[in-house]
Amino acid sequence: MGGAPDAGRIHAASANPGTAPRDAGAGNLAAIAAMLISTVLYTLSDAAMKFASVAVPTGEGVFLRSLGTVLLLTFAAAWSGVLASLRQVLRPLLFWRGLGDAGNSLAFQAALARMPLADAMGILQLTPLCLTAASALLLSAKVGWRRWSAVGAGLIGALLVIKPGSGAFNIWAILVVVSVLCGTFRDLSSRRFDPALSPLVILIGSQSIVGICALGGLLFEHWVLPAPLVCLQLGLGALFIAGGHLFALNAVRSSDLAVVAPFRYAGIVWAILLGFGLWGDLPDKLSLAGILILIAAGLYTFNRERRAGMIDKAKPDMRPPSTEPS
Repeated sequence: MGGAPDAGRIHAASANPGTAPRDAGAGNLAAIAAMLISTVLYTLSDAAMKFASVAVPTGEGVFLRSLGTVLLLTFAAAWSGVLASLRQVLRPLLFWRGLGDAGNSLAFQAALARMPLADAMGILQLTPLCLTAASALLLSAKVGWRRWSAVGAGLIGALLVIKPGSGAFNIWAILVVVSVLCGTFRDLSSRRFDPALSPLVILIGSQSIVGICALGGLLFEHWVLPAPLVCLQLGLGALFIAGGHLFALNAVRSSDLAVVAPFRYAGIVWAILLGFGLWGDLPDKLSLAGILILIAAGLYTFNRERRAGMIDKAKPDMRPPSTEPS
């Protein structure tokens, strides 16, 4: 499972003041469409991997999907003219991001093979809340009591999905939480990249490390020669996740992030629909309540972050320039 990038800037409006609002609005609508498409593609990738997990172990499935993703992204890099920049994948910071991405992918795919898609996706909605908490605890970001309350509410929502102490509780739900923590580490690492570094280079380097880490599965898994149908499922998983990355990148780089980011939560809708349509799974009442709490807490946190950013822009900026990928 891959998340959309967490940084972006709106393109400059037209110099003609009479057409600027219309152009900006059209750009935002296109970006919203791109973000919605990316959530569909990410969910389809997870569904394809869940099908493939019946026949291949987790490490092998993640390795083969990463291999396919790297090949597709390398083709995109060659087509866009940034292939010469691939030597920059050797940067130490990209290695640490890749380790976070590897932990995120391996833990999530191991859990996804053994639990309903919608429940796994629901717990993943902890990610923006964990980013808020980690920014406060590790990066000394200012987080007020309202956002801390949202983090607490999100934790309650996650517990409703995980259900500790009940018969529905298992280690696989905990693995999704581990996936969230690894994804948080990955996203925090991403904030320190030079904005001039191509996102394709970042994704290729990161997915390469995911594939290398997945090879560790050979130590305790019995890898098999995939059947043609399984190869098709893994290939679709790679195609969908590569497409999801590219649509998400286009969304956040061509619009106002405050407009498009909330549409990332559409992914849970697709997960519920696909889970029911393909496997007959529906979240129970407690899980559904937890998912709704997580979404509400995440949207509230995002809104508070947006408002805090607007306040910061109104003040003299004494901080060093941001190194978030743009």
